Amino acid sequence: MTAQRPNAIVFQEYATLTVTPDVPDLNVLVAGECYQILDYLDDKTDCLVASDYGTLNSNCPLSPPTAVVISSPPGILPGGELDSASAQVYFDAGRAVVYETPNPSLTSSGTYALGNNLFVGHTIASGTHFGVEEVAAGDILITECAATNDYVMTVKELCYTLNDFGGTLTFVTNGVQPGDTVILSNDAVVTPRDGTYVVKRVVSETDIEVEDADWVGHYQTGMALTVKIEINDPNGTPRITPTTLTIADYCNIRTTSDFAANSAGGYRWRVERAITDVLLDASDYVIVDNQITLNAGILTDLSSTLTGCAVSYSKIYVGYIALRTDLQQVTTLSNTSEILDILGKYDARNPLCVGAIVAKANTTTPVTIYGVTGPASIDYMDFIDRISSDQEVYAIVPLTYDTSILASLLNMATTLSDPNEALSHGFKQKFREIIAAVELQTSKYLVDATGGGTAHVKAGTIPAGNHSFQLIQTGAVSPLSLFTVGILPGDIFEVTDIAPVLTTVSYTVVQVNTTDTFEVAETAVTIDLSAGGADFFRFTRAGVLVPGATKLVGTDGVTHVGGTAAVLDALYLIFDCPKADFLTSGCLPGDYLELPTNPTVNTWTGINSTFVIDEVMSNQKVRIVNNGNNAAAVENELPHGGRRVAPGTLIVQGTLFCRVMRALSKTQQVTEMVAVAQSFGNKRIILVYPNYVDPTDLVDGSLVRTDPEVPESANPQPGYFLACAVGGQTAGNPPQQGFTNMGIAGISEIHNSSNYFTEQQLTDLSNGGVYVFIQDNVNSLPYTIHELTTDVSILEYSEYMVVKDFDFVSTTFLNVLRPFLGEWNVTLEAIEFIKQSLYTTGDVLKARYVAKIGAPLISYSLDSIAISTLSPDRIEAYMQVDLPMTLNTIGLHLVA
Repeated sequence: MTAQRPNAIVFQEYATLTVTPDVPDLNVLVAGECYQILDYLDDKTDCLVASDYGTLNSNCPLSPPTAVVISSPPGILPGGELDSASAQVYFDAGRAVVYETPNPSLTSSGTYALGNNLFVGHTIASGTHFGVEEVAAGDILITECAATNDYVMTVKELCYTLNDFGGTLTFVTNGVQPGDTVILSNDAVVTPRDGTYVVKRVVSETDIEVEDADWVGHYQTGMALTVKIEINDPNGTPRITPTTLTIADYCNIRTTSDFAANSAGGYRWRVERAITDVLLDASDYVIVDNQITLNAGILTDLSSTLTGCAVSYSKIYVGYIALRTDLQQVTTLSNTSEILDILGKYDARNPLCVGAIVAKANTTTPVTIYGVTGPASIDYMDFIDRISSDQEVYAIVPLTYDTSILASLLNMATTLSDPNEALSHGFKQKFREIIAAVELQTSKYLVDATGGGTAHVKAGTIPAGNHSFQLIQTGAVSPLSLFTVGILPGDIFEVTDIAPVLTTVSYTVVQVNTTDTFEVAETAVTIDLSAGGADFFRFTRAGVLVPGATKLVGTDGVTHVGGTAAVLDALYLIFDCPKADFLTSGCLPGDYLELPTNPTVNTWTGINSTFVIDEVMSNQKVRIVNNGNNAAAVENELPHGGRRVAPGTLIVQGTLFCRVMRALSKTQQVTEMVAVAQSFGNKRIILVYPNYVDPTDLVDGSLVRTDPEVPESANPQPGYFLACAVGGQTAGNPPQQGFTNMGIAGISEIHNSSNYFTEQQLTDLSNGGVYVFIQDNVNSLPYTIHELTTDVSILEYSEYMVVKDFDFVSTTFLNVLRPFLGEWNVTLEAIEFIKQSLYTTGDVLKARYVAKIGAPLISYSLDSIAISTLSPDRIEAYMQVDLPMTLNTIGLHLVA
């Protein structure tokens, strides 16, 4: 290179590099179900369906509206899945038929009386009494007249008219005036009109109108309508002296506007009433997936007496709840307004929004969310897969108590933080904390549901004085089967003995044993059914005869009904189940033996039979407490004979299912929750308590409202919303900040904590690895008595502050080291720059000092950094770090 042109150059080189570490945030992620909620009372405009039901002012007679198919609820978001049980369909701005003429083509001279807005609606021979049909002011009259026009008129008033049928009286000539008194007496009609009425209007010499009357309408030709009538002025001076003659009564309609012309031709008409805010019965529509189909010809009630009225027309509104399936990604929400805009209503029925709001109340940083598609483990598995590669996630708050879901989340957090797992599987190491909640367990099942059981009597337990009946039914009358007619406990057995003295006695059924024997509650039998005579009996339920449950004497004179009264059998107190393990499961006297409502089916919904165990006789046999024979409403004996529900079903012994439950004392409740916490026993999961909390100002739009305009305050909510507050604290405070005794926001009140357990029990709960909150009074902030993970084996694992601070420091160093990977080779230069980066990062962390709590890193030293002896492409560095420790104990030794 001797021929190279002479030149002078400068090499700029630094002995050290200045590194700006990427300091991480300990973000909070709330995961749960999110729902779109439209409440009719609050979101009426958004609930409106595009199509109407029926046709407004349709022709007479009314043709019932056809079915309406709503392909999806109004305004439902893409992918929304309708919760069919939540759907509420309303009719509003609609009409229902009060009355429609049964004759579709009546004729009358003067049907429309031009000039006085009058609609008669009847002829002399037949017609309608609008008062009887409950037509009222404000109703809508729809008429069709071939001779003139069609009319839609509003009813102004009902006109109760008295008519002198023979034309004898002269109301105008005699000076009858509004306010005069009409007295009717000696009425000859079936429903007398006798009474005193006030004149409202004088129509003609032969017609007057009076104030509201209860007449049923008398206008048919040939009816005996004679009645004595007299009319007096307000001072009692007669206008018309008492006179007996034929009087017809009518009730017509006067409308708010007049007709264009009189009508003498045929017409059709009906009267409708406006309907508003009518909630349809679930039987009025069918829901399949997101499609709602309204039935044809829906009926509604207009009053307690106007029932089953045909809806002719209405606007349709649908209120509903739909599961959101458009939020299956990590979404960052910066403020409360954004949370509400994206997640919808702050309502107890929308858990993800509630959780995000509570978390945001405890941090100034953004909150991240993920909408799971359901409460099952499979829905959360998809969530776990999707967030496994997300570098920004730290505190994860799942809105569930499901321990299998929590275990899966914990497995993710543990695996992602393990350096060996990260190295062997090639993923980026991440540090995460699961913040969840533990349920309060007030009972536990010692023996799970098992079948094959049999109920036995216990010798020597025959109750004194109580009786059972056996019916004796002979002759031509077929015997009455108690199972066939469905006799149940609580029914009344009424028996009559005609000879020698007519006597009727009632007994209360408490147990049906066979098709013709049953037990009663009464302790004495006062009637002898075995004697001769025409005896008979019947069974009633709530005062009504049980269909088919009556027997009378036969026409041949033979006594076909009789009976014998006997002492009760021994009580069914012993339960034998070959598949059970009562002793080895630890069952004790005082535990509860439970049987399903249908004892032969392994279904535990509804009301189950519960018995207190008095003795554990063997691994397969227990005896229940002797509370005597069954009562009408209480099952004291084990199932036998006929079932106490489902009429006509016989108990099949040897097929009964059972389980054993223990009611836990509060000390035992603490033990159970500690056992749950220790089953996890890991620093990467927190379980908060208590189990019920009140998120601040939370409402529940589904509750019955005192004020229709204002939703009711929500009932207490699950404790995992308390976990959201801890997640918010994690994101909103320095990592070296401990949370013991620090109040939280977003939760106004907690339940079943210091007002439920003693202080010692709360301490035991906390020491067992449960993150316990208490509240000094309802106006103070809830706070934890000790911020603990579920791993209480050593201090560094149990203190949440230490765990998250170490995670923060570790993540900060990771963020500094990752840029060297791949772009650098293993050289002395690389080692030097890595060393400088570690020094700089350590100094930055030491400088993040906060009063009272110091810095996340107190001190550090880099002991060594060199090429690994394990692999030439690996650099190994060893650092000593000194992390802060929370102050838990102060010992003051006073020496005098």
